[in-house]
Amino acid sequence: MVRTTDSVENRYNMNNPEITFNEHYIRIYKAFKREFGNAHSVLHPCCFFDASPSKVFGNVTYVDGDERAIDRMRESGLKAVCEDIRNYKPTEEHDLLVLVRPGNSVAKNPGWVTQHLRSGGLVLTEVNYGDARRMYEQPKLYELCGGVCDGEPDILDFESKRKPARAFKFDKDKFINFRHDLYEGTHEINWLVFKKK
Repeated sequence: MVRTTDSVENRYNMNNPEITFNEHYIRIYKAFKREFGNAHSVLHPCCFFDASPSKVFGNVTYVDGDERAIDRMRESGLKAVCEDIRNYKPTEEHDLLVLVRPGNSVAKNPGWVTQHLRSGGLVLTEVNYGDARRMYEQPKLYELCGGVCDGEPDILDFESKRKPARAFKFDKDKFINFRHDLYEGTHEINWLVFKKK
């Protein structure tokens, strides 16, 4: 069974786990794709039951150690590998790495996942997790090259219409800090894009 959800509470039913497609993440991926183009090979490690990248990108490989999640992905026709990301052996390097709450061990050691990314490949990651900070602190390995504003409703908009997510490229020297406000004067950058050198 597959469902689309925006609700964190209802995302996973462990008695009968389902693949989920998170609308929030899908908006982020669409904005990324509009600005940075399509990726031919996407890696989504530590994915659990989230298959959101498949709604936007064509060739996604999911890697997770949870056998139930991987079995569900495979049953749905998705390319999924039940493996610890450190032991994953791709047949080819990936163009895009999507990191969504990758876990503490990956956040502390982003090289565990970026080793599967080709030189010049891109990493899309949430700002709130340590992997973004670690990559930012390693300019010899990663170049900060863009961001995505998630398009949450403006707090002054009483109709609560959701603004579209927007991705943009920027020069890292003009980027002051991770919480710089660049989206219509009210929104923060919630996702960062790095290029592997």
